[in-house]
Amino acid sequence: MSAPNKSQRAAILSLLIGRVATAASIPANHVTIDIDGAASESDGYTAADLSRLVERAALSALQRCGHVTDGLSMSDEDVLAARDGFTPASMVGVGLQASGVSWGDIGGTKVNI
Repeated sequence: MSAPNKSQRAAILSLLIGRVATAASIPANHVTIDIDGAASESDGYTAADLSRLVERAALSALQRCGHVTDGLSMSDEDVLAARDGFTPASMVGVGLQASGVSWGDIGGTKVNI
């Protein structure tokens, strides 16, 4: 089974964020998350990854707001905090390395004027 595409991720995130906000008694107008932006930045994430990400964002919101339900909100700041140190299932055990190749090393990229 392949990972959801951007529009599917947006729909999943919208559903999950709505459920978490309702469960935490966060009014809809206190949820200011750019769903499309979050979906764009979660390429390769499975539905389970998105669920964990939203849970982490909710915990971030609770920590940021001091565990007080009055005035509790969820924002892009919480999604960014949730991504910090988060590894999607598809990337577990994958070693990434930086390339030593620069654009100048690639042929045909220079423009002579």
